[in-house]
Amino acid sequence: MRHWHHAPFAATFLVMSLATPGAAEDLVGAFAFSQNKHLHAFSGPKPSQAEAETAALEICRAQADDCQVTNYFQNACGALATAPDGAWGASWGNSEPAARQRALTYCAEHSTECTVLTVQCVGVSGFAAPPMASPQMN
Repeated sequence: MRHWHHAPFAATFLVMSLATPGAAEDLVGAFAFSQNKHLHAFSGPKPSQAEAETAALEICRAQADDCQVTNYFQNACGALATAPDGAWGASWGNSEPAARQRALTYCAEHSTECTVLTVQCVGVSGFAAPPMASPQMN
């Protein structure tokens, strides 16, 4: 049986509410993930949640039809952790290590074999994510 878990809406909403609304430097990233093909797509930095999620889904759906948005993050880092049995966890953090740990924690609720598949940061000083990454098979 495949299990998945992602950051609760309240946690995701919190990161969205921490940024100053409308500030020019507000940047959003998003991940989409296919459990069947075990591939992911990242989109960002984008100026809005809708644009980041739409782009991530388009990239992912070019190779799989079961893609879903796992998380989005604004002026923060996002991470996606997966396990061979299909379990996954996604979250965000104010740093790369924080995002990694949160994603692993959510994934570990359903599997003991979780590893971080990807981490990307947007709008965070000292770490520049590429404008868009193509899906990566793992």
